[in-house]
Amino acid sequence: MRVPEVRPAGGSFAGRAALALVATPITVALACSASTPQVANASAGSETASSSSAQSPAASSSESPTGDESGGSRLELPKTVFLSVLPVTVHPRAYELTSAAADDVAFARGLRVRLEIMRAYKDAGELTRRSRVNLINGTFQLTDLSHLQSRDPVVPAYSKSSFVVDFDQASFNAPVEQAKRAGDLSAQGLTAFVGKYIEHKSYAHGFDVASRVANTRSGDCSEHAVFTTALLRRFGIAARVVFGIVLVGVNEPGSEPELSAVGHAWAESFENGHWQIADAALQPEGPAVRHGIPGLPPNAQLHLAYLPIVVLKDESVSYARALMDEVGVESVVRVDVDAVTGTHSDP
Repeated sequence: MRVPEVRPAGGSFAGRAALALVATPITVALACSASTPQVANASAGSETASSSSAQSPAASSSESPTGDESGGSRLELPKTVFLSVLPVTVHPRAYELTSAAADDVAFARGLRVRLEIMRAYKDAGELTRRSRVNLINGTFQLTDLSHLQSRDPVVPAYSKSSFVVDFDQASFNAPVEQAKRAGDLSAQGLTAFVGKYIEHKSYAHGFDVASRVANTRSGDCSEHAVFTTALLRRFGIAARVVFGIVLVGVNEPGSEPELSAVGHAWAESFENGHWQIADAALQPEGPAVRHGIPGLPPNAQLHLAYLPIVVLKDESVSYARALMDEVGVESVVRVDVDAVTGTHSDP
């Protein structure tokens, strides 16, 4: 039985490889950057790692991640990948759940998560609004993460072009025609299209607006989220950008399961009367099919549980300032992940 394991900001190599797509070194207002949870830079010779990471006892005690009990060789990261992984304590039952869960719903249903949030905030943003669980003394705790679907009404802004989601620009003509030729114009079909259209998975961008992503076909999770939102709106599907945390469970044959927490951005689309996740970065073809994540072996199984924290409601030129006024991923000091007794083997 594994004892509860505290992961430094860099995470394990298996966890890093699975999360290679989602990191970005941009401003603290954005979910993929996470300045309070320290950042780790995998690029050789880079000086962009935060000073807080350098001062972290867990990070400074060893160059290798702590608590790595998995056998076999570890996965190598591309040298150009920059990661921002949250400090996380993982309990043995959570590892068991990662290994035994049949799908993402079972994985999310069986989890118990505790977030330590900066005391300056009175709630946990979207997590509090959707779960109706209050922040108590800087701690948010929730059992069963499978019921975090938004109940927000659809407002006109979620269908319009804006400064960030500027799908009315000429640069969108080409991807729109390509999407039409692909044939599937449902939310899932368009999300899958975006996952392929953004060919270069790169952290090199700050926070590109949708029209720029249409031209560069490059970016990390924030560019995937913004471009997905724009394309969905262009085809008449209400959509918005969400920032939060994703708990990622990785099962690789021959190794013990891994579980990491990462700042992430994704889209939410409104179809069939409810909001649903549209994540072109991690699950472009839906929860049953995942591929193309740098460093992840094709035979590794991936489970995802989403913790939405803030919806991008101000899409004007002042979007960054508006996000800084909200509780965000950078406000989370630590994540503690456990599983509910008796649920890890549920189908």
